[in-house]
Order: sequence, then structure tokens, then C-alpha cells
Amino acid sequence: MQCPQCQHDNRESARFCEACGTALVLPCPTCGTQPRPGAAFCDACGTRLREPLPAPSTAPPAPPRHRNSTTRGAARHRAWRA
Repeated sequence: MQCPQCQHDNRESARFCEACGTALVLPCPTCGTQPRPGAAFCDACGTRLREPLPAPSTAPPAPPRHRNSTTRGAARHRAWRA
């Protein structure tokens, strides 16, 4: 794939130009239209151009695990007194 910025020949699977770093946009596999960078769907035929983002987790975060400092301190105090 040729870079539109510097005309460097890149691998067909390249996403960025290895010479100048410009984003390389692949044509739509269905109709050949050149989509805009970052497009999820082709604006000419509606073909999905990339995988959808994974759904966010709906599970609540686990509560932090804290040791009971009062119990630990009391046990230490008993051991010192013994």
C-alpha cells in the first residue's frame, strides 16, 4: 500500500507508514471506497470496517481487602505481655 503523504511502498497489512508514520486507510472491502481515518463503517455501502469495542463490564468492583488493625494490634499486645 502506498502512503498518500510520502508515496512510500508499505506492506498491504500496514496500518501506518513505516517511513513517515501517516495513518494508512484501507479501502472498503465491499465497494472500494476510501473511508475516513477512524471510520467504523463505510459511508458508501455500510460495511463494518472494524470490530466493535467490547462491552464494558457491568459487575461492580470488588471491595478492597483490609486487615483489621485493631485485632492485629491486640494480638501483638497479648504476645508482648505473655
